[in-house]
Amino acid sequence: MPRRTLWMILAVAVFSLACYERADRNPYGRWFSEVLDTIDRYYVEPVNEQKLFESALKGMVDQLDDYSQFLPRSDASQFQEVLDQQYGGIGIEVAVDGSNKQLTVMSPLVGTPAYKAGILAGDKIILIDGHSTANLNLRDVL
Repeated sequence: MPRRTLWMILAVAVFSLACYERADRNPYGRWFSEVLDTIDRYYVEPVNEQKLFESALKGMVDQLDDYSQFLPRSDASQFQEVLDQQYGGIGIEVAVDGSNKQLTVMSPLVGTPAYKAGILAGDKIILIDGHSTANLNLRDVL
């Protein structure tokens, strides 16, 4: 067997041992894994492990402060778009008005189709493609 191959096998073995030792030092990781395994084996109905895991992470982050929030990978691109301030669509910022649950324009973005069409802050959006916006949450609307 070539010497290079032996060195590669040795390096992989040392790396694997180091990872194993590091994982063994964290009792919470092992405990979490045992809980997931128990739920998977004994819960009455099948569970979506990814959804369960994301809910656990959300619960952990919710304990930090009012400004921290867990963001699942499925929402990461939309969040990054907001951070980069690159908006698609017609160019408005919207919110659901708390008092009447109406979709309301917060502001049109300068230079966008909405701005050029004369949409103003405070305008109510009642239909999108012929469908009512009543009782829709902001995520569904976007």
